[in-house]
Amino acid sequence: TYSQQLETYQTQMEQDLRVSEQILNMNVPMDFVSPNLDSTLHFRAHHSIGGDIVLLRLSGEYSYIIVGDVSGHGISSALISTSTFSFVDNMLTRSPTVEAVVLSLNDFWTVNFRDLGYYATFFIGRVHNATGAMEYVNCSHPRPILYQNSSGMLTTLDNTVPPVGLFDLDEEAQVSRQWLKLSPGDKLALYTDGLLSEFPTPSRFSESDLHTLISRFSNLPHPIFHQFVLWNLRKMRRGLKPDDDEVFLSLSYSSLPKVGHYLNSMDQTLKLIRKVGRLNLGLNLPGVALGRLMTVLEETALALLARKRDDGPPPRVFVSIDFQPKRFNVTLLDANLYLAEENLLEIDGAVPPLEKQLPSGALQMVKNKVPDVQIKKIEKGLLFVCPLE
Repeated sequence: TYSQQLETYQTQMEQDLRVSEQILNMNVPMDFVSPNLDSTLHFRAHHSIGGDIVLLRLSGEYSYIIVGDVSGHGISSALISTSTFSFVDNMLTRSPTVEAVVLSLNDFWTVNFRDLGYYATFFIGRVHNATGAMEYVNCSHPRPILYQNSSGMLTTLDNTVPPVGLFDLDEEAQVSRQWLKLSPGDKLALYTDGLLSEFPTPSRFSESDLHTLISRFSNLPHPIFHQFVLWNLRKMRRGLKPDDDEVFLSLSYSSLPKVGHYLNSMDQTLKLIRKVGRLNLGLNLPGVALGRLMTVLEETALALLARKRDDGPPPRVFVSIDFQPKRFNVTLLDANLYLAEENLLEIDGAVPPLEKQLPSGALQMVKNKVPDVQIKKIEKGLLFVCPLE
């Protein structure tokens, strides 16, 4: 019957969308690692699939930062973004300059998508990992915001050329890279316009609001900074959902390798462990040091999030790992305490210190397995200091 045919068609469409969503999610760089650039990404498609592009890639001495937004919505924009992602990803294996990426990308779009009426805004940056020297071209993308740790100043990285696919509409457009120098503690925030969608007053979230949040929280450790911006953004929206794809990417530069993560589930903890493993491919830590690090994470963060609690808020933890020449430090901070301070979470009664929330004997287990570790109680959490050898 007609109704059965319609139901079969709808089922097939839903399956196709699920497959498309899975393929698109493979393009999101959740496990990107760089020796000097820690990254945290929030990516949300308006529907199950979207047209925003985020590409982070380590190539030789450089880390590439590419964020784009394809015009339009739905399946067509998603297909174009996937094709574009693959094209650029292949190009980055040769460590090209940002000008070369922009020009090749525009040629690719001119040949394939211009006649279809599509264009895309892009921010394309390349960071020299060891020195922090960064070159970039902004193709009419929402302006990234740079926080400079030494001065506390915010700087926007302005547009320099038209959107990709529209270069021929501006005869005076010239692709020339801009330069800046990242210093330890500097943070860079990138986003797509879906983050600033026009919501009905008083739930509008503007570029000025984003600047305010970044300025307010920029002195916090990177994983806390990222989550605080997101949590407050959602609070200011008063429950209204965006009507476009949404990207918020933050990066923090450091002179020594560092990685941070917000953990609120077992899956997030396993992602952090994978991230550390990938970072170690470049660090080549002694096997004993990597084993010690994994022991600390498994006996603390993983054990905490695996534990069922009958009362109180579910466990949430900020984890930072930094590698010094002769040791590594693991910092665990109770995210629920930060949420409560920001009035984003109501907690009945006093929250026990983090060591009391761990399974019984967890810290002693760490000491038994890693005798050289120093465990220190700090404000809102714990610090583990362990020699590399």
